[in-house]
Amino acid sequence: PSHQRKRRIRFGTVLFRDYDIILGDHPCCSYGPPLTIDWDYHQCEPIDVDAYEFENALSRRTRREMRFNYYQRKKLLSGAGFT
Repeated sequence: PSHQRKRRIRFGTVLFRDYDIILGDHPCCSYGPPLTIDWDYHQCEPIDVDAYEFENALSRRTRREMRFNYYQRKKLLSGAGFT
């Protein structure tokens, strides 16, 4: 065809769910208590995708930073009432 339609994609809002962290049973956790998320969640208010990207542009974490060591997992579970 002599002219092509321009295709566009647009994103409006980002939806978040906030889950509690609970004691898990993942077999790959070789030392200390494993963590998992609970089934129940709190639905957070939608946020505009551009506002989200602007607010979080400098706070991205690497995979390594998202991994919890034994002491971090133990502290999280203790704070959630596990003994």
